[in-house]
Amino acid sequence: LVDLKVMVSSFDESFMFWHDQGKLAGIMAIHVDDLMLSGTDAFNKKVIEELKKKFRLSTEVESEFSYTGLDVKQTQPSILVSQLGYADQITGIEIDKTRKNKNLLPIN
Repeated sequence: LVDLKVMVSSFDESFMFWHDQGKLAGIMAIHVDDLMLSGTDAFNKKVIEELKKKFRLSTEVESEFSYTGLDVKQTQPSILVSQLGYADQITGIEIDKTRKNKNLLPIN
């Protein structure tokens, strides 16, 4: 990635940016072995195609996918991100009736 002039975010090492002629042209998020990316045709050609030569990408999806518990759907002109699919998988936790009323007590 360094050879491709991809810059790591100073805020989060899992986010990376690529600039073309001084303008942001591509962004990548990496989590373990998953990539999420977006960018211009130049970003795809100069960065992503080069990555594909070095690493095997098993699955590529566009427009609608899940990434680390996020459901992502791209439409024109927006991108919708939700966690409804993840939230539906969470099972409830039973709280003993004697503990339920303790939420009404002041915090000290």
